[in-house]
Amino acid sequence: MIQSFFALLRGLYRDFEPLLNFGLACKIGKYRGPQRLFEGGIGRIERFERSFSHVRGECRGVRPEWNGIPRALPRCMFKNADGVRQWGSEKFALAVRPNPGLFGRMKWTWTGLRTWAVLGLLAGWIGCMTVPETGRRQFNLMSSGEEMQLGFSEFDKMKKQVPLNKDPKLNAMVERVGKRIAAVASPSMPEAQWEFVVFESKDANAFCLPGGKVGVYTGIFPITQTEEGLATVIGHEVAHAVARHGGERMSTAMALNVIGTLGGAAAAKSRYAELFNQLYAPVTQVGVALPHSRGQESEADRIGLLYMARAGYRPEAAVEFWQRFGEYNRRQGNQTPWFLRTHPLDDARVAELKQRMPEARAQFKAQ
Repeated sequence: MIQSFFALLRGLYRDFEPLLNFGLACKIGKYRGPQRLFEGGIGRIERFERSFSHVRGECRGVRPEWNGIPRALPRCMFKNADGVRQWGSEKFALAVRPNPGLFGRMKWTWTGLRTWAVLGLLAGWIGCMTVPETGRRQFNLMSSGEEMQLGFSEFDKMKKQVPLNKDPKLNAMVERVGKRIAAVASPSMPEAQWEFVVFESKDANAFCLPGGKVGVYTGIFPITQTEEGLATVIGHEVAHAVARHGGERMSTAMALNVIGTLGGAAAAKSRYAELFNQLYAPVTQVGVALPHSRGQESEADRIGLLYMARAGYRPEAAVEFWQRFGEYNRRQGNQTPWFLRTHPLDDARVAELKQRMPEARAQFKAQ
């Protein structure tokens, strides 16, 4: 499915290349054919051959001949560099340098909007999945099998590169808490091959890779303090894996890269090309990627709270842990503005957990 999707993208890019380079090289004026994508004016044109050599000329506004959309290109009369009138061919990409502005007098017609809307809906349908527990619809182009293989591979690398903790009590506690969380999460991740490892590191962190590979750094134990605190951490990390946040992030990154590539191609011949190249990455990072990351963290907080409650750990312990974690962050002097953070502000996530507490208490089962 993934290969088919990207083959579709490659085909669309190839077929729509002349349009992305500012489209029809003819003035189509009042031409009302059902396959028209643009309505535009006369502008400077360039003819790009397969070898990328080009000649310049003026489009004379002859009615384009269509042999179907999107494969065939419009055929129009123009003068080449030697003043010879020639017909454009579907072997060439004919590009308008519009006058004035980014799109000149060209504008999207209903046919063009409908075409791209259908393609967007198709991509969304291919990658649309539902997150367990929350019911949120997510965009994920990766299969669970692909995610698991990546998780297994990365976990094996980590075990070779990062020292393992040998403390039997710490390892036993992580194994005990981890298995209780895994027991309530397994219905949503039945193919998981659970493994719990304690890594020797000062980082106050933990993770759960796709496939149930859980790692806990020794630097987090002074903050967890109790098994309930550890259950908060493991529940949160397992929730990331169950919700397939890793695959979703990769899919979002791929989509942004494709959009950036197509947008860059469309802007390449305009005076806004440099501005687009400078702004696209930071704007999508602040406006899309970081808010998306914070949303995933909040979702993992919610799902992890339910998991620890079902596993028999007091859900109130989650609030206590995140308060301690917030104090730890303040001591570290993290002054990053909220809109540049990958995680929600500590006070905000504590407040949200308190709002979720009635739902978690209703599912608490003491063991």
